[in-house]
Amino acid sequence: MIPILGNSVPLQILIFAVLSFISFLFMRKLGKKLLSKPGGNTNVYALKGQNGFVTKEIPAEGKGYVKIGGEEWPAIEVENKAVELGAKVVVEGIEGNKVIVRKIP
Repeated sequence: MIPILGNSVPLQILIFAVLSFISFLFMRKLGKKLLSKPGGNTNVYALKGQNGFVTKEIPAEGKGYVKIGGEEWPAIEVENKAVELGAKVVVEGIEGNKVIVRKIP
């Protein structure tokens, strides 16, 4: 028992409950902040920087297809140059559902 409160058990229980609730709210907010970490790219943006190869020729200022990580993607060349079939490429960016690639010399 807390001597300042005397022998009032119900008052001590009420103070305990209020302080526990306030502590819970504070710790919940702190816990969310500590546990929420920004994740890496898990969607199409994760393709940026990956290598692949051309499966359908990319004409100058046109669209072809490249295979990256086992999946085939529509692709355009970053400088609108033609890229031949089988050429190795690196993904420079994403535009809609197309990957923007650059030929690896």
